[in-house]
Amino acid sequence: AVRASDDVGRWGGEEFLVLLPDADAAEAEVAAERLREQIAATEFHADARPISVTVSIGVAILEGPRLDTTGLDVLIRVADAA
Repeated sequence: AVRASDDVGRWGGEEFLVLLPDADAAEAEVAAERLREQIAATEFHADARPISVTVSIGVAILEGPRLDTTGLDVLIRVADAA
């Protein structure tokens, strides 16, 4: 559900980051909804029983060319709040 140019990584126990280079806020929101829908539509199994999985996704936009450690912390807090 992501583009070849996007980066996906695990941030914590159940948290993941998806970095969308060159995406504006509207594109990021469309990508987040597409990802949410695909996860909800995927059939997962636990102990041979199907389970439903849903996610909540927060979107945060970085303005500017660089992201330092302080900026990353702020960006993640904004996404968490969203």
